[in-house]
Amino acid sequence: MNKKKAFQILNYISSEYPSFEVTQFKVDLWAKTLKKDNEALVMRNVESHLANLKYPPKLADIRASAPLEVDYLQLVDEWRKNAKPKG
Repeated sequence: MNKKKAFQILNYISSEYPSFEVTQFKVDLWAKTLKKDNEALVMRNVESHLANLKYPPKLADIRASAPLEVDYLQLVDEWRKNAKPKG
């Protein structure tokens, strides 16, 4: 996604959520983060978010890419190995 499209999406969001500020930093960040995402899917996610939620979206809420797969059992094992006892 380019900066122009990111700016358009951010303005679209700010029209529904007046407290949602559109800054150059946010435009750059969203454009960079959403660079490889499908624009149509991002827009669909934005529209769904605006229609269903009372708070402005974060980037993670509207990403079009597949969610990360997390092996929770492996994480728990690593936490146990690295845990330090209290006291």
